Amino acid sequence: MIIKKLFVLGFSAGAHLALLLGNKYYYYISKLVLLYPVTTSKRKIAHNESFKYLLGKEEYRLRYKDFYIEKIIHNEMPETFVFHTEDDDIVNVLGVYKLAEAYSKMKVPLHLHVFPKGRHGLSTIEKRVAFIDQSEEEFIKDNDFVKSYISLMIDFLRK
Repeated sequence: MIIKKLFVLGFSAGAHLALLLGNKYYYYISKLVLLYPVTTSKRKIAHNESFKYLLGKEEYRLRYKDFYIEKIIHNEMPETFVFHTEDDDIVNVLGVYKLAEAYSKMKVPLHLHVFPKGRHGLSTIEKRVAFIDQSEEEFIKDNDFVKSYISLMIDFLRK
């Protein structure tokens, strides 16, 4: 018998990797946490640079359809928590909605939290992770309301 106690967390492109792990090793993983995830390689939605770095330009041009993560979601995927923001200008939030649709079709529990505002890379929204173009105080002031995703995530992991 395999006891599932593993949680996998990923930020941005790392969340894409977490999804791939959840797809392949679902029997070991009990929960996934995806924070502003790169979820698809669909050209109009994708953060194409992530895939070009991963595969190289030519390989990406030839194989981008192989990385439509929403096409490989299956009904044994781990329960998943997703955090994203509507105005993320690096990773398009539409990819998360595609992912949510795929989870829904497979009837896999998905905890989706999309906030209206917040730049890509918010991390834990603490002074030590402030963006270099903002003072620490401005960073906290501009993004403090989004910080509630952390308590939502912790509640998700505890259940």
